[in-house]
Amino acid sequence: MLAKIDDNVFLDRELTAFTVSGDPGCDGYNVESAAVLEAIVRNPADFHLILGDLVPVGREQWFRQFDEILRRAAAAPVFCLVGNHDRPDYDSRLGRRNYFIRAKNALVIVLDNANWEFAPDADAFLRDALAAQAGEVDHLFLAFHVPPPNPFSPNSVPPEEWAKVRERLEPHKSRIRAVLAGHVHSAFGFPLDDLPVIVTGGGGARLDPVDNGFLPLNQFHFLWAKLEAGGWKFTAEPVLPGTDAGRKAVGEGTELRRALTEAFDGECRAHLRYLLFAERARLLGEPGLAKMFLAAADSERVHAANLLLARGEIGDNRRNLAESVRDEENEWRRDYVRHLETSRREGDSQAEIAFACALKAEKVHHSLFKSALDDLRKGEAVRERRYFTCSRCGFTHAGDAPPPICPACGTDDKRFVEVQAGADSSTHH
Repeated sequence: MLAKIDDNVFLDRELTAFTVSGDPGCDGYNVESAAVLEAIVRNPADFHLILGDLVPVGREQWFRQFDEILRRAAAAPVFCLVGNHDRPDYDSRLGRRNYFIRAKNALVIVLDNANWEFAPDADAFLRDALAAQAGEVDHLFLAFHVPPPNPFSPNSVPPEEWAKVRERLEPHKSRIRAVLAGHVHSAFGFPLDDLPVIVTGGGGARLDPVDNGFLPLNQFHFLWAKLEAGGWKFTAEPVLPGTDAGRKAVGEGTELRRALTEAFDGECRAHLRYLLFAERARLLGEPGLAKMFLAAADSERVHAANLLLARGEIGDNRRNLAESVRDEENEWRRDYVRHLETSRREGDSQAEIAFACALKAEKVHHSLFKSALDDLRKGEAVRERRYFTCSRCGFTHAGDAPPPICPACGTDDKRFVEVQAGADSSTHH
């Protein structure tokens, strides 16, 4: 329910709760950013206010995509303002850049400063809106994209631009509940000229290395603005893609579930296959071919990750561990036992070795995951350890050093590779 603004908005009710978020689409929409946006607008509220940078480039095709996401997910009207990424087709798709939302008890004034300045028409609109509407409401809010000067990020409007707004707001200070801005992909609040300013830009785009003053970590989020007994309260709600309870589950046995599963399995196979093809190309003295296979493998990895997220199978840490414990136990207790019996019955030594080595590693994985899940359930952090992978058979070892002999395949410790935290690859021991 994206609202195109052809005129100011009048709500025939009191305002009690609305969400505020910013910058969902300036990186474009992948599965992750779409999941964040959907999770935000599924919340029941008076309305959802998005503080600009709705799309990567302000062209019709990207606005259509943004509109389609909202049409399928929004539980309440969505009001937007223009960000620097949203020019130049914003007006034809979303309407006015300067407008207000007037409820019986509140006034939200939206201004255009997407070019790091408040244009004359924005300044004039603010003056007229305050003169005509502000005296009749108890709660005033002001919203624009690029934040005013602040102690957290230099990416702000110049002081002389903020001075224009400050002067207009001066007579109304006592009733201004928040000045809202986006653009910086974090969340923080601060007083400026005796006005409460809140910046929130964690609606789906890549997060900035700026401390989040509302949350322990800077992560995707939105703000709830709620009218309580003591006045308006702003609280940040983190959004973790894959854990949105409001999203319709992709149920087992459905055509969509089968399609996602089939595509995911194919991408995983292609990813590993291309990695192995690249390794073989290097071995045979074809570095150009090896690099081409590596490029394709990396692409397939991203595809697989997106498909798994869309299937709803990347959750919070407890859920991820619980599912991993279950799957690993099934593998070493049941699946690989059956596969081993098949390989022995068929007399295939290579298959037997592959299954036997995998079974031993899966048993270790099950033990590691189970222990980590027990820690989380007790409220304890999973302790950091050193991990080593046998490059010959894939066995996992946890400890200060690799074992002298691999328990699965018998190779020596020089074949083990240490796993590096936060890295996509390992380093040789």
